[in-house]
Amino acid sequence: EQYSQWRVDKAADSRNRRTLPITARTLETMIRLSTAHAKMRMSKRIEVEDSAVAIDIMRLVVEAEGMAPPTNTTTDDAAEVDELALVDEARDSRAAALGPGISEAKYMTFGKQFQDAMFHRDEISLEEIVDEAASWSIDEDSFTEEDVQLILNHMEVEGKVMIHGGVVHLCT
Repeated sequence: EQYSQWRVDKAADSRNRRTLPITARTLETMIRLSTAHAKMRMSKRIEVEDSAVAIDIMRLVVEAEGMAPPTNTTTDDAAEVDELALVDEARDSRAAALGPGISEAKYMTFGKQFQDAMFHRDEISLEEIVDEAASWSIDEDSFTEEDVQLILNHMEVEGKVMIHGGVVHLCT
């Protein structure tokens, strides 16, 4: 619904006729972004919130594209460059939120290992996850208690977990 309304709005607004057209490729990109957001939440299902984030990202990119000077790339190349820029922007945003000690690779490793540790579980003690995380490493760099706290706090802000009374509860 949002996609079709967006197309109608773009067609009706004569000022935006020179911006990036809203095409089926745009819809496919929104689907990929929704899927990626669901995976970042460590969910196997794509929810409405994932679609809303994808729509916001695409709206920002499409409207910003209309203000950018034209380039000599093909439409397919430009779309791929835009998608890579979105990934870089999301990574930089997360890195800024986590702080200088947590790399993207470390965050992703923790997310994967945490997901495995939470298989068939709804909660885990903070002490237990800190102990388990100490054995997870990336490039010879293991997770400290501070790393675990920073990442879990970030995950709590994102609505992935809730931490209460020394227990990490998985939010689904």
